[in-house]
Amino acid sequence: MKMLPKLFLLLTLVLLYVSIFAQSWTEQAPFPALERDDAIGFSINNIGYVGSGVSTGGIFNKDFYSYQPLTNSWQPIDSLIGLARQYTCSFVVKGKGYVIGGILPDWSYTNEVQAYNPFTKHWEIVTPLPAHERYSSVGFNIGNTGYVAGGRNQTEGFNDFWAYDPMANSWQQKANLPNGTRYEGIGFSIGGFGYFGLGKEVNGNCYNDFWKYSPISNNWERMADFPGNIRTYTVAFAYNEYGYVYSGWDENNVSINEFWQYNSITNSWIRLPNPEFGKVRGTSTFLIDNCTYMTNGKDENNIRVNNHWKYCMTEQNELNITVYPNPTPNFARISLINLLEAGYIKVYNSLGQLMIKDPLSAGSYFYDIHLTNSRPGIYFLQITDPHDNLLHTSKLVKY
Repeated sequence: MKMLPKLFLLLTLVLLYVSIFAQSWTEQAPFPALERDDAIGFSINNIGYVGSGVSTGGIFNKDFYSYQPLTNSWQPIDSLIGLARQYTCSFVVKGKGYVIGGILPDWSYTNEVQAYNPFTKHWEIVTPLPAHERYSSVGFNIGNTGYVAGGRNQTEGFNDFWAYDPMANSWQQKANLPNGTRYEGIGFSIGGFGYFGLGKEVNGNCYNDFWKYSPISNNWERMADFPGNIRTYTVAFAYNEYGYVYSGWDENNVSINEFWQYNSITNSWIRLPNPEFGKVRGTSTFLIDNCTYMTNGKDENNIRVNNHWKYCMTEQNELNITVYPNPTPNFARISLINLLEAGYIKVYNSLGQLMIKDPLSAGSYFYDIHLTNSRPGIYFLQITDPHDNLLHTSKLVKY
């Protein structure tokens, strides 16, 4: 019987090691058509879609392909209606994928909007964006509403912000971007809020500011600035309470190979290990379940590629750190088993305010959190390594 605790500790150590180090990018079946950059990607019902963009020789594309993750295979679907295009943006609402704007082969611009229906497997033209023709805007959805932010044409940039209602097939202008014109920024949504940041102006100025949009109040609120180098032509996505940013160009047009995570609860950023696919910009991305996929782009030698890579976010509770009782009236005990290195334990309230920060040593032991003087409500527990990289997060409820 004495061997059982040791065996339990060993198994837990193995799980902890795997959960920390198993998160990596893995190469998948390559994109099946011409290599390209500045294509667009989105996902509907666990199927990925990638198309448009520009290939070597200045060839504009309008072809589209669907990706099935279960078989790791691509299939051609209907091409966009009309002309090929580059630098579009997209969002998904009510089970359809929308592609907005872009540069056309004659280097003119469009405010056209097309919607792909995965059931009919056809595109349709819907109400255009009621604003200047543009490219390099940012698209995302909040619930069943699609949003388009900023963009540019040949001579001017834009800071307007538009909401699309798919049921009414209509657009409504919302509060402008709060810090001037912007194109090639990033955007995603978490918990009923939109997030927008980074990008550049037509005059070449680049930014690392980051903002949160409330559709209820129609207001923007500045959040923690992106802490990495200023960049453009990057991509972003959200999963659970986290946003992720990777790839791109810095302000000197040098390709970047970095991967960052934004915590919407604590309003903080951490850097994750660099992706295995190297330095690249102008990629397309989509999310299926807990996995993101990176497709196409230009590498650091300015060569277009058709690479296709996958990264899966490990559920934080796979670390097997136990918190009990939960809910609790006054304190909770955390069971830490074979913590591989020293770090920190942090507790935030529902407003994102740091309530507790204590150092943790490596090893196996119990840690008690006392909430006797705290108000009833939801609290968020984090365990990080010495460099503040997140290892575990969970909710703790006091009643």
